[in-house]
Amino acid sequence: MEIPVEKINFLSFNLALLWRAFIGVSAIINGYVMPSLMDFPLNLCFKSSLPQVNNSMGNFRIDVPIKFIPGETKMKLHHFIILIRDTVSYEW
Repeated sequence: MEIPVEKINFLSFNLALLWRAFIGVSAIINGYVMPSLMDFPLNLCFKSSLPQVNNSMGNFRIDVPIKFIPGETKMKLHHFIILIRDTVSYEW
């Protein structure tokens, strides 16, 4: 399953690359691939119809958990990108 290049966003690519590397290092240390959970902060300021305030304090965001379960998700990079993209787009 290939992803069109225009559908890959830079942040998803970098997160997928780092996450896969961390899972790989963990597998080398432990001897097996363990389930993993990544917390993805999703900015809701631009997704709401509320007026934008210039001098507001704090961020209007939500944390989206993304789960990697060995056997359900393959270790290929494009599978991680699909997992991140589908989870974030499913949430919003």
